[in-house]
Amino acid sequence: MLIKSQAERRLPHPQNTRPTRSQRPWTNRVGLLIVLLVAGTGATLWWWQRTDPVAPSPQVDATAPLPIRAKSPYLNTQLDVAYVGSASCRECHPDQHQTYAATAHSRSMSVVDPTHEPPDAMIDHSASGRRYHVYRQDRQLRHRELIPINGQEIVVADHPLKYLVGSGRFTRSYLAETDGFLIESPLTWYASLDRWHMSPGFDRAEHLSFHRVATFDCVYCHAGAITPEPGSIERFTLNEAVIGCERCHGPGALHAEKHSSGGGLAASNPDDTIVNPRRLPRALAEAVCHQCHLEGEVRVAVRGRRRGEFRPGLPWQDFYANYTAADNNDMTVTGHVEQLQQSRCYQESDSLTCITCHDVHADTTTNGPATLTTTATHASLAAARNQCLPCHTSETCTLAPATRTEQNQNDCTACHMPTSTTDIPHIAFTHHRIGIHAQEPQAPPRSGPTTLRPILNPSASLAEIERIRMLGLAYFALYHKRSTDPVRQAYLQKAESLLVQAADRGLHDPAVATALAEAADARGDRGSAQRWENVAPAQQEFMPEDAVAALDRSAQYHLQRGDFGSAAKDLTRLTELRLDPGDWFLLGICRQQLGNLVEARTSLERVLEIDAGQAEVHEALAVLLNSMGDPQAAQAALMTAAALRSQSAASPQPAGPSQ
Repeated sequence: MLIKSQAERRLPHPQNTRPTRSQRPWTNRVGLLIVLLVAGTGATLWWWQRTDPVAPSPQVDATAPLPIRAKSPYLNTQLDVAYVGSASCRECHPDQHQTYAATAHSRSMSVVDPTHEPPDAMIDHSASGRRYHVYRQDRQLRHRELIPINGQEIVVADHPLKYLVGSGRFTRSYLAETDGFLIESPLTWYASLDRWHMSPGFDRAEHLSFHRVATFDCVYCHAGAITPEPGSIERFTLNEAVIGCERCHGPGALHAEKHSSGGGLAASNPDDTIVNPRRLPRALAEAVCHQCHLEGEVRVAVRGRRRGEFRPGLPWQDFYANYTAADNNDMTVTGHVEQLQQSRCYQESDSLTCITCHDVHADTTTNGPATLTTTATHASLAAARNQCLPCHTSETCTLAPATRTEQNQNDCTACHMPTSTTDIPHIAFTHHRIGIHAQEPQAPPRSGPTTLRPILNPSASLAEIERIRMLGLAYFALYHKRSTDPVRQAYLQKAESLLVQAADRGLHDPAVATALAEAADARGDRGSAQRWENVAPAQQEFMPEDAVAALDRSAQYHLQRGDFGSAAKDLTRLTELRLDPGDWFLLGICRQQLGNLVEARTSLERVLEIDAGQAEVHEALAVLLNSMGDPQAAQAALMTAAALRSQSAASPQPAGPSQ
């Protein structure tokens, strides 16, 4: 992944209401279809022809009024104010730009420059049996994935790398581009190891190879400005690579226009055309940081809010609710807000906040005990300690002054905000829960389902039924996220109970309808599932993941009824909105059933362009090629499939991810 200092976060990112992809999701989803297709193109998919009685669809009420957006005295919080880019800000604010350029935020994402990247290498990954080659060609840095078999190598993927993600302080992760989608490389450079190693989530026997997609939410916290493609969570335009001025100050068109025309205000007066976070109340100032440093267990969008609509100066809770689980005490790289709010220091202060310790215009970040080698480091430690002394005297520390100086240069954070390992291998971060960590007992193991609670107080603009809807969607997301939890069905039941309440009062938007359809399916109530599937497309689609989920369920619905033409239309649209080899495989089946063998072949070959390491797909392609009168190509596909099955049988199969 993509990591994570203040400017670095992991990919893929925030858990929303849509299911997260497993390590081999699409083959699990269409496994039976693969078997049927491999058995022969003449095989009738009889089980798809089953149709359950379809009851009338629930009444589709008029869309309930959307939750209102908070008003702000800052004019640039409005959605119609344009972004102008950091280069425009630099003209009038050269000093601030110069100091900011030294921070990790300013190096959050950039175009790959091969001359400044780590060295070429060959890496063998024993868990998956795959080999990775880092090399340069035609002034490009490239990552290649191969499967060594019987002295030969099958090339699974080979991509030039387009974007570097991360400042390099901890990691350097990479994105390639295919068909307008950004995909993450399985290789990351770790500064602590001084070498290439598998990206987080890839160090296992079965991983996502080169089809883990960097979604809008993934890139949002690394890039300065991106524009989503309507309806898609995986296609977007990257307007500014690095995190720039407008991520904290809001869009600058009004500000630039006023000052370029000579209409600037006196320095003593607030300028209402641009947000200054230091002039905001604590909650609103922290909302600027919440964009990327607040995660929790799951996150749900407020009904009607679109991606990228948040503006500095507005409450975060008007756009999202982040939930934490009662049994989750893991140290994560994006848990700064949640950790800080657990601190007694924060709870008993009305002024302690992120910028109390962090100057975003200067590189004053330290991680763990500092090494005093520069005047700047001395000043940084002194400044941090001075933030503690108004409430805590030096005499109250249980360590003697000489001991404190010897052990940690008299740095309060060394003991009270220690460096801790995180959910990302090889990465340790400063723990933002201020306390006496050594004296805190370990939480007892959970014996039943966990509960969710919002990390921030819900927005006052949200009616009770809106909160019920969002909590229901949060439990639905938890059900998908905790796929191995023995009590996960309890989360689905909780989600269904809450969402039925919302639906009964008219809030059956696509997210609710899709979740209720899946819950009904899980109970074996196909009739209710189909009714909700019919409702979802009839609602106004606000969030792209809701539209994608509705299309996915619509495709499944048509497949189950044997309506391959309608299913093909849904699947064709899905291939435009997301990069999922399962969509292409199902589309190939539909085209084959409709007699479009050439298009079916194209679809299966596209599957292998995305994920070439699947023996079953090579076998399915071989069957199709034989039926098209191309036995030579069919034999080549079968030989590749046999080699892949041989390699798979010889590879170790660990129980879980290797850390």
